[in-house]
Amino acid sequence: MTSKTKAAVTPRKGRRLLFDIETNGLLDTLDRIHCIWVQDLDTGDFFDFCDDKRAKAYATVDDGVEILSHRDVELLAGHNILHYDIPAVRKLYPDALADFTYYGGRRYFDTLIASRLIWPEILVSDFERFGVFEGTGKDRKLVATKGNFPRKHLGKHGLEAWGYRRRLLKGDYSKDVKDFSRELKELKDPALILTAVREKHPSWEPLIVWKPDGSFDKLFEWAAWNPDMHEYCLSLTHLTLPTIYSV
Repeated sequence: MTSKTKAAVTPRKGRRLLFDIETNGLLDTLDRIHCIWVQDLDTGDFFDFCDDKRAKAYATVDDGVEILSHRDVELLAGHNILHYDIPAVRKLYPDALADFTYYGGRRYFDTLIASRLIWPEILVSDFERFGVFEGTGKDRKLVATKGNFPRKHLGKHGLEAWGYRRRLLKGDYSKDVKDFSRELKELKDPALILTAVREKHPSWEPLIVWKPDGSFDKLFEWAAWNPDMHEYCLSLTHLTLPTIYSV
């Protein structure tokens, strides 16, 4: 455990922590937490954790789970932690976070739930701010969006949607990987595909999924840890606090 991480677990009653994790799948399939970012809401300090062998400078995911589970932590906050992050941690660490419950026990605050409760008509607000319409009355229809706001995020409560609303989103790791994956499919030749990945995004090579016949299938963005994923997780952690203030 690094000195910075040791400082993070120094006993202090009533600690409030905001966190986000990246894993290799949905709840029914995941078997690995790639990284964890934690922000101490009282000091503003950030702490990151990763188990990948290529990231020896980081404290481990075990350390991160230890911090989140520490007896002096009074509150955990995050986006969709009720239905994803907390269950994901518990799946791989059955004894962790056991007493963080909705009723009684130590508290958690899920900004996704809060967002849905406080902004039930966010779609109307998004239409007013970002919608471009044609026609009138029954013939009025949405034809585009403005302000660089993706149409797929209209009315959504995810962190990416809030990032676009508040103009705080710095890149979209998942989209970037999928876009590059489509480019690679055009190459067809596995040797050319490997060369392109190693030249443009060498840390993404572990994301390559090959078909049984040896041909290229896709890049799966959550297959393995890489620095871009790690920074993306940090960017989402940065977005969560402004989302708390938004709601």
